[in-house]
This record gives sequence, C-alpha cells and structure tokens, in this order.
Amino acid sequence: MNAQQSKQLKGTTGWTVRKFASTKYLQYNIAKDKYLANANLRKAISLSKTTGSTAVRWKAMVAAERALLEDQGVTPLYYTNEATLVKTSVKGVVFNGAGSPYNFKEAYIK
Repeated sequence: MNAQQSKQLKGTTGWTVRKFASTKYLQYNIAKDKYLANANLRKAISLSKTTGSTAVRWKAMVAAERALLEDQGVTPLYYTNEATLVKTSVKGVVFNGAGSPYNFKEAYIK
C-alpha cells in the first residue's frame, strides 16, 4: 500500500458528515484540531448551536465560516450553489435540504 492509499484509509484526505447538518462541518474543526484556537470561531459555533432563531443561527454560521477561512483552517475546494426559478402559478413544490433537491409530488398549477 502506498502513502496515498494509507491516508485515504485513515480518512485524512477528506471528510463528510453522515447526517445533514451545516454546523457539523464547522464543529469538526474545533473538536479535532488542537492548533485551531480562534475565540470568534468557537463563539460563533456555540451561538449557532444554542439559538432558537433561524436568522441568528445562519448569521452565526457565516461568521464561523469567515473565522475559519481567515485562519485558513480549511481550504474549500468548491462551494455548491444552485438557483431555481419556479413560476408563481406553480404551488406545492417542496425544496429539500438533503437528498433529492425537489419534490413535485404535491405540486399543482393555480
């Protein structure tokens, strides 16, 4: 087995979460890296885990991502995004956060 294969088996070339949760990617960096000591990152992640407000949680996750990128704790290779247009007369379309992106099962035209 060469060095690359050995690293892949150890899981050091990449990481993903089993359950869809945006904060898991950010939490991983403070839980596993003893050298990453950024108070702003820890504060933002703590706020994102404890707030009941979706808007506050999102702002805290954005702040945590910025703090992580400033320290170059990780280097994002890509950032997925998608734009979707749905005619205003189409109702009942479900946009999922994980798995199949759309569900037209209950969709109808009004």
